[in-house]
Amino acid sequence: FSNAEYAGLYGAGVAAEFLIAQVKYIAMAFWCQWAWDKLQSDLLGSVLGSSLMWLQGVPTGKIIHLFAGSLNQIQERVCTCSELFVLQFCFVFIISGIVTSGFPPFAGFLLVLAGVGYRLLSRQDST
Repeated sequence: FSNAEYAGLYGAGVAAEFLIAQVKYIAMAFWCQWAWDKLQSDLLGSVLGSSLMWLQGVPTGKIIHLFAGSLNQIQERVCTCSELFVLQFCFVFIISGIVTSGFPPFAGFLLVLAGVGYRLLSRQDST
């Protein structure tokens, strides 16, 4: 391979890796939000939809405390995962800058990818 071919293959590989990372992180964010909403509605639905006979022997405050405690644990995990997502997302931007400085045509691909990401996020905000 010549240097130009090697640089082209390397740039294509980095672009593919970057694209996969973006799709993976966006899909993970959508999936986490969907899972959080579904879990919260399922938990609340199971508590409110169950027969009330079992409430006669259990203090209501204890049930509410257990339910709130479970939601707090889930919320802490979601916050931790969201923080890791933001850190990894920032890392991708740093790597993109380094690759773009070595292979300038990669900037065009990044602009297209940024436009697609912006449209996806704006569509999510409107729903």
